[in-house]
Amino acid sequence: MLETIKRAEHMLDHASVFQVATIDTLGFPNIVALTPLSLDRSLDNIFFYTTHSSSTVKNLANSTNAAIYCFAEENHSSLMLKGRFLIVSPTTLPDQWQKTLNQFQQSLNYEDPAILRFTSLAVKVREAGEITYSDLQE
Repeated sequence: MLETIKRAEHMLDHASVFQVATIDTLGFPNIVALTPLSLDRSLDNIFFYTTHSSSTVKNLANSTNAAIYCFAEENHSSLMLKGRFLIVSPTTLPDQWQKTLNQFQQSLNYEDPAILRFTSLAVKVREAGEITYSDLQE
């Protein structure tokens, strides 16, 4: 379990884009690519910058359950996280969080930005043909 978590944290630190899956009103997955904020990342907290009008945010009214996925091309490994999203107030973030937006995030220039916090409940790592799993709720 500890080795899986260590691998997951390493991949989490180095990922620049995540595939984010939420569930729409018909029960189908809605998958989008989101770049995380460069705030401290952990399995407990991964922050994403989007807009309140996005399908991702709208889907959270139905269910906060979600999954995120990232892939490391250099060693063909992947990280899958199952968890929950929460829309958080920007006032809960460190002061000057806007200055942490990367160039792409700044170019989005959302009129009604939404900050999403993902909290992991379980982790699955695929590395060197081996899949390891850890339930983080234990």
